[in-house]
Amino acid sequence: MKHLSVLGVLIICLFYLSSCVSAERYCAAGTYYDATSGTCMICAIGTYSAVNVTTCNVCEAGSTSNSSRSGCTLCPDGFISAAASSDCTICSAGSYAISNSTTCTACTAGKYSAQGAASCTNCPAGTYSEDASATVCTKCAVGYYQDTAGSSVCLACATGAVSPTTGMAECITCPSEYTSYLTGGVTVCYRNDQTISTWSTGTGWYWVMIGVCIAVGSALLFVAMVYFWKWRSNGFAPVSS
Repeated sequence: MKHLSVLGVLIICLFYLSSCVSAERYCAAGTYYDATSGTCMICAIGTYSAVNVTTCNVCEAGSTSNSSRSGCTLCPDGFISAAASSDCTICSAGSYAISNSTTCTACTAGKYSAQGAASCTNCPAGTYSEDASATVCTKCAVGYYQDTAGSSVCLACATGAVSPTTGMAECITCPSEYTSYLTGGVTVCYRNDQTISTWSTGTGWYWVMIGVCIAVGSALLFVAMVYFWKWRSNGFAPVSS
């Protein structure tokens, strides 16, 4: 019985001694016990810990450690991170990411985004983006239109309709007595009784007529100059034909 009592006292003493040693090694959340130095060390950025541990845990991809290193915080929309990252990285323009993402996703054709976007935005009507990863949308050219948002191409105006400016969402229909000459290429409506093939393209007979006008004008000017020279030689007296 005496031996049992002594044994019990030793057990109790060992229990309290162990508690004292544990208390000396207690480390707060965000730190870990370093056996070499015998002190609590702060967890590295990108890692975290609970209370009274000997190692820190790595933050998963898509997150990073909070300021106290007691846990991890998810990267916000428009940012990404790899595992154990010290910070979240912003997505470049032309891509996007939702919270807790590991990679930025490129915008598809017909969409665009600014830096740090949570989603891509449809190109508005009258514009388009032909390629992926667009940062801006391009206005439809003269003679073209796009009435649907999020498009990757513009459409040519049909014969009998025009779009006189860039970025148009619809074409303007010519009046009933008018038409357009080239699909998607002409911005003016022409009367049906005009010789459109001659005048609308800026080539062919159009330039022939300009050449004729220049030739006739030059001939008339030459005749006038000859007449004036004769008149002057005659002392400005009437010149007989």
